[in-house]
Amino acid sequence: MKLVVLFVIVIPCALANTCASNDKCATKKSSGQPPKHYNVILIGATGNLASKYLWKALFDLFKERFIKNEVRFQIYGAARQEQDAGRRMMSELFLNVIKCSDDNCREKKKSFVESSQYLRLKTERDFQHLAALLDENTQSIYGLSGSPVTFEEGRLVYLSIPPSSYAKTSKFVNQYLRPKVGRPWFRVVLEKPFGKDLTTAKKLAKAMESYFDENEIYRIDHYLGKTVVKQILPFRYTNKEAYEPVWNREYIERVDVVLKEKDDAVGRTTFYNEVGIIRDVMQNHLTEMMALVAMDLPENSGNISEILQSKVRVLHDVRPPNRHSTLTAQYSTYNMEWLKEQKLSNNVSRTATFAASVLFVDNDRWSGVPFVLMSGKKLDEKSSYVRILFKNARFCMRATEGSCNWQKQLVFLIGGTNLKLPSMIAASRGLPAPTVKAGWTAKTPKTDVELFGQNIREMVQLIPDKETEPYVELIGAAIDGARHLFVSTEMLLASWKIWTPALELTERQLPRQYMGQGKDAERLDFVVTSKGIFYQLNQKDVYTTETLSHDHSIYTNIPSEFQNSPLVTGDGTSVVKTLVHEIIKICEEKIEADGIFHLALPGGSTPISLLHELSLAPLPWEHVHLWFIDERCVANSDDHSNFNLMQRHLLSKVQISYNNIHPILVDIADELCSEGPIRSDEIYQRSIRRHLPSAVFDYIVLGVGNDGHIASLFPKQPSAPSDRLAIYTESEGHPFKRVTLTYNTINSAHHIAVLILGKAKHKMVSLISESDDGVLYPVVAVKPQNGSLMWYIDHEALFGEEATDASFSIK
Repeated sequence: MKLVVLFVIVIPCALANTCASNDKCATKKSSGQPPKHYNVILIGATGNLASKYLWKALFDLFKERFIKNEVRFQIYGAARQEQDAGRRMMSELFLNVIKCSDDNCREKKKSFVESSQYLRLKTERDFQHLAALLDENTQSIYGLSGSPVTFEEGRLVYLSIPPSSYAKTSKFVNQYLRPKVGRPWFRVVLEKPFGKDLTTAKKLAKAMESYFDENEIYRIDHYLGKTVVKQILPFRYTNKEAYEPVWNREYIERVDVVLKEKDDAVGRTTFYNEVGIIRDVMQNHLTEMMALVAMDLPENSGNISEILQSKVRVLHDVRPPNRHSTLTAQYSTYNMEWLKEQKLSNNVSRTATFAASVLFVDNDRWSGVPFVLMSGKKLDEKSSYVRILFKNARFCMRATEGSCNWQKQLVFLIGGTNLKLPSMIAASRGLPAPTVKAGWTAKTPKTDVELFGQNIREMVQLIPDKETEPYVELIGAAIDGARHLFVSTEMLLASWKIWTPALELTERQLPRQYMGQGKDAERLDFVVTSKGIFYQLNQKDVYTTETLSHDHSIYTNIPSEFQNSPLVTGDGTSVVKTLVHEIIKICEEKIEADGIFHLALPGGSTPISLLHELSLAPLPWEHVHLWFIDERCVANSDDHSNFNLMQRHLLSKVQISYNNIHPILVDIADELCSEGPIRSDEIYQRSIRRHLPSAVFDYIVLGVGNDGHIASLFPKQPSAPSDRLAIYTESEGHPFKRVTLTYNTINSAHHIAVLILGKAKHKMVSLISESDDGVLYPVVAVKPQNGSLMWYIDHEALFGEEATDASFSIK
């Protein structure tokens, strides 16, 4: 059974003005009116959500609403831990979560803590015990034990537990925790996710309906408690006369609903892999905000039922999505993080960490207007906003008239952005001036920053005098019965009706890869048309091969890229065989076209398995010219010689003409890599120009060192002159002087393959996966000028210690 913690705020007798005995207290307001008494029950009180947000919110609400002898709260906390352990956990939580800096706060905290009580909640008998304690305390504190009279106004049960525990917990909540005396209200707050698709949402809704009435269920979406989001509907009502006539397809060009996150999913991939970006935020947060913009305004702004129905109606009008409605992507290190956190698991995931969707509302108001919903992790900034872009149909006789070029946009800036702007509602001066409500202030910005292409000085800003935490707002709203700030069952199912088909379509797609944090933002740029949504850069993201066996082909179908170029991964043998297959294919195409194929291979330990596979490959060696990427300044017979390595593992095993082998001559006249008039690098450069007048190799294979070096191009070395094809290099920590091809020569090749094998390279792979620093990591400077680049990285290098040689499956 999942950890279950229940916390209910309890005002003990110690807080009463007068006590008749140790176990009963009688208190009354000076006016003679009975106090208002609330029981708030939090199930899951020691969980992550409660620890981070809910207890702080409860205390803030307590500070606002608790009035001694007038408004009281009882608080009970319960979990699976035994009594003493649970009490200690609650004490530590209060100590660490609730902070005070003044005497008033400290006094309220004292009352809050005194009003709290811990109980174990592990079995049905524990629920029975809690129920008895609730009933006894609620009555006895006022001397009403056994009386049909109660001062209890209402009882709130907050289920901060996994949805998988809802059914069993709800059964006991319904059976034991409902008020037994009088007619106080009873409400249950549920945390998302509310299902994984339409089918599971219906099943969960049906289970909840068997225990609670619809008006007792409060599904929480914390975005609906954010200060600016809460103002979308009030803004529309307050400015109804000015904005309602233009709140339609005749005047609005597009609506953007955006939630960008800068954080990755590290530490949360187990959860995130089950939901992905669409289930995590788009089906709920973004859809709710879209509905607030798109819904028709009921005449009566105070009619909660009509507001909820209007939101449902607009979602029913959303056009069913097709395969062109949604784009997905995944940041490039997600699978590494996923595999590490799974330890011995070996599933590679297609989970999207970015998605953009275009939705169309097929009704008279919105026909043809695209609603763009976008969210992603590991993006360039943390921000969220709703942007309504109005059409600019004005024609100006004078081209110099500044106002002619004003954009017309209304932005509900919920939070974030790199501009460090406060939460606000910002309206272009070309739009009707918005009414300033109480609690908000109109300000004229003094900074010259641009907000979506418009200088913020050209916008009217409405800024809240105070921002409150969403959970404070929503727990208070649940107590007040403000159901329009929660997700009704009809709203939930209408939303899933939109997103379930979208999920079914996107989960069959391979997500585009992106580095994240703005390093390759252009890869996520998209265009919106009447036909759908499309990436601006139409790039093939997945490399496949048809000639390998079934066991090996799975590796080349993994939906992944590395450094924005196709990635082939799998066990080491499969990766090398795939590379050899690609070399054979390119070789055959080149020989058919030109009769010759120029192949440059690396030295070191990485290519030994490659050389072995090449020795077995059916290459037309009589047409192949072999070149060396680099060479150490040692004798050819030396074990450190790349020529010696290639001789032992390849040249001695294939029928290739000596004239087709182009070693780097480092031993000239008994002098290694002479600095005199006869230089090895210049001899090699002349040889390249003689055989390749354009100095363009057909295929170059590169190995990578533990420090990210390629060939003998080491970190922090100055680049060679652009006309140099080969140079001398030396580096501290790397023995021997070297001769190496230059970046210019490498990047001029028609095809480049980077081969990385073994878990010793994992740390380096992790570092370069997100880097754009070609000086610190030379391999990052491999950027073909007109050719192609493909990465061949085995699982051990890509995923580290946790990787195994077992076949990976695609989720």
